[in-house]
Amino acid sequence: TAHRPWARRDYVVFHIRVLMLAVVPILIAQTLLEILQTAPGISLFVASYEMLVVPGAAAGVLAVVFICAPLLIRFILGARSLEPGPVRTRLEAYGKRTGFRPNDILVWQTGNAITNALYIGIVPRMRYVVVTDALLSKLDPEQVEAVYAHEAGHGARHHTLLFMLLAIGLVLGAYSVVLAMGGLLQPLLSSLDPEVAGVTALAATIGVYVALLALFFLVGMGWLS
Repeated sequence: TAHRPWARRDYVVFHIRVLMLAVVPILIAQTLLEILQTAPGISLFVASYEMLVVPGAAAGVLAVVFICAPLLIRFILGARSLEPGPVRTRLEAYGKRTGFRPNDILVWQTGNAITNALYIGIVPRMRYVVVTDALLSKLDPEQVEAVYAHEAGHGARHHTLLFMLLAIGLVLGAYSVVLAMGGLLQPLLSSLDPEVAGVTALAATIGVYVALLALFFLVGMGWLS
């Protein structure tokens, strides 16, 4: 099926939704961290045990975002249940044969611009397979089933959970490396001009995060893929 030209309003709404998918988790994370830092009683505890609470809170916030991701994707992207028909019947028959039973099969309307599918969900009752409209329109039912089977593999192997653990490991690892590096660089930084020392520490911190992100995507994501 050829790409269907969008009305300007539909085009704008689509891209706002995609942008919100990135922004909302950040807002959730920032809100939870603000609560930890400002709530009476909690903020004092955070200040007293910062080296334990900060990485623990960051890991907890990440876990919350990952667990809520299916709801965010469903409602922000406006994904809807795949309508009854030959394709849904075929996919549900695959589930009966293999025991793969997500809570629903969702369709993401992209104006036939994106051909993709994904499995999302960690906790029971919030596990979905999402397919795009372009995938349904460009592939025949047998090919759609093959893509669905691929996503079922992600679900069976708990890749979403592993991805969350990798992300948490990245945060904790980066925090630990930055702390250790700060101790090693302290003698050097103390001998520098305060402004130069601040820039040097910032550059070193950014370097650590960039290196760990590269490791995460090239090794961790490559392994999961």
